[in-house]
Amino acid sequence: MANDVGNLYPVLRTARREDLPDLARFIQGYYRLESIPFDLYRVERGLVPLLGREDLGRIWLIDVNDAPVGYFILCFGYSIEKGGRDAMVDEFFIDATYRGRGIGRRVLEQVIVAARELGIVSVFLEVDRNNEAAQRLYAGAGFFLRDKYLLMAMDCI
Repeated sequence: MANDVGNLYPVLRTARREDLPDLARFIQGYYRLESIPFDLYRVERGLVPLLGREDLGRIWLIDVNDAPVGYFILCFGYSIEKGGRDAMVDEFFIDATYRGRGIGRRVLEQVIVAARELGIVSVFLEVDRNNEAAQRLYAGAGFFLRDKYLLMAMDCI
């Protein structure tokens, strides 16, 4: 069966500073896919503090058969509306070779378990309006559209 992961069970591994080259390579692939300009200096400026501060969030490399195939970044916040600590899926990427094989679904299952263990009461994410495969993945994991609200942003630097 094409979507059966078989022996391709993903394992989340907490990223460390020595994983920066793998993270940068995956982030560059993700940014290329999403048409986001890649600036290594800016990426490292964002990654390094998060690698050293568990109060800010988590960065996981996604390993399959002891080799990294992607990454997942969860950043922490706080919500009065939700009644506690929340989190935002900042970035989630799996190498194209491993997509469509059930790995993303299994990664999300593991991340949600980890979020609950960390006391996270709600997880938010952004998804491209045109990325129907990602929307199906997230909906299948229990995420729902909050279509009453618009996500807005402003860069402060």
